Amino acid sequence: MRHSTSLFAIAVIAALAACDAPGTNCTLEAVTSVNVEVKDVGGAAIDDAEVVYTVDDGDEEDCDNRGEGRYACGVEVAGDFVVTAIKAGFADAERGVTVEDGGCHVAGENVELILVESGPTLP
Repeated sequence: MRHSTSLFAIAVIAALAACDAPGTNCTLEAVTSVNVEVKDVGGAAIDDAEVVYTVDDGDEEDCDNRGEGRYACGVEVAGDFVVTAIKAGFADAERGVTVEDGGCHVAGENVELILVESGPTLP
């Protein structure tokens, strides 16, 4: 996990700061920016894929594997995300999604990525 721990800490601090705004009823929860489900074409969960993301064409970051084909990408990060799932023997799956800043928290998005088995490669 490249920078996910430090980004989480920064996101929590930023969220807490937003909660001090007059007239704002914010919670102390930290909202995942993009929740990802990775499946094969038959609908089976794939929980050993590498799932990464970028925000606004920035550096690539790892998503947190939550098990059972579920991954969490970013915490309290708004912007244009590109999420990619990678697994040997499968074609990469990629999807773009915009996460909006909701004031106190981001408006988290849900994404489903379907990995399709790739045929054998020729030498």
